[in-house]
Amino acid sequence: MEDAIVEWDSYRNMKFFVLFFAAFLIVSDAQCHRAAVVAEVNNQIITEKDLDYRVRMTLLTNNLPITEDNIGEARATVLKAMIDEAVKLSIGKKYDLMPGAQELADMFQHISDSQKDDRGTLKEKLTKHKIPERIFLSHLKAEIAWRNYLRGRFGAQIHISEGDILEAKEALAKGEIIPGLSDQINQATFSFVQAVFIFPENASEAEKERIRKIAHTVSQNAKSPRGLSSLASKWGKMARVQSHNTLPQSRIPQPIVEILKKMKEREVSPPLEAEFGLLMFGLEKIKAPEATASDNEIRSLLTEQKIQKMSQREFGNVYREAHIHLKDPGITTKE
Repeated sequence: MEDAIVEWDSYRNMKFFVLFFAAFLIVSDAQCHRAAVVAEVNNQIITEKDLDYRVRMTLLTNNLPITEDNIGEARATVLKAMIDEAVKLSIGKKYDLMPGAQELADMFQHISDSQKDDRGTLKEKLTKHKIPERIFLSHLKAEIAWRNYLRGRFGAQIHISEGDILEAKEALAKGEIIPGLSDQINQATFSFVQAVFIFPENASEAEKERIRKIAHTVSQNAKSPRGLSSLASKWGKMARVQSHNTLPQSRIPQPIVEILKKMKEREVSPPLEAEFGLLMFGLEKIKAPEATASDNEIRSLLTEQKIQKMSQREFGNVYREAHIHLKDPGITTKE
């Protein structure tokens, strides 16, 4: 996904972090293995070491623990994302569209501060876990270069006029649903952790009772959403944990919305039993809906819609022309 470059006051509408797939990787024991090349893209290399850094950064930004199951499932997805970014970087270099050092520094600082939580800013988390800032900056470079390319190639089509904004505002005022826009305006957003303890197929009542006791113990001992994520993840395949950041109300099942609305921030719910197992929620934050949307917010969201449509089509074209040599057999590069 790619976003338009917009004013600073509308950065909260940008989805820089969608590219941070929920992926994790164990650090290799052998230093020579960590430095191994896993892919070459238009004469750029992706090393095992950088792949490890990238997935650990993904872990930090998604508040999810490293488990063997997650490691096995995610490695190929993260590598594919890095290959895509290498293609975008090659386009930026080819057309001299790379961002300057100050632009990168300012954007990194803004994103780092906006991601601050009880563990600190993004920069502080990267430093604590010994992840070089260049890993995040490489991601930013690729996205900025790609947006610069799209703006230069499709600038007239990306432009949002005052008439477009007025039309969107009138439609919203009438209660009309505008895909991608109605989701993010005039709705509460929720940041929360969801943990599910699953009953095995054909589980006996005794086995279900054992799982109930485990779930209740986790709920009682978890003092925060982060605690819920950590404790539930220790039970491996029995538990499934997901973190949701600023998810619009329209994208959450209504029964869950009603549960979250009754909770206090940083509260963990008791287990709720369903046919398939037990659910628990840890509420990080609720952001109340805004009464109105500013012109800049609407312009940002409408621009984002256009840029995404053009990006998907155009990236397919440049990807097919890229020279990609994959040294990891566990991933396909087919676009």
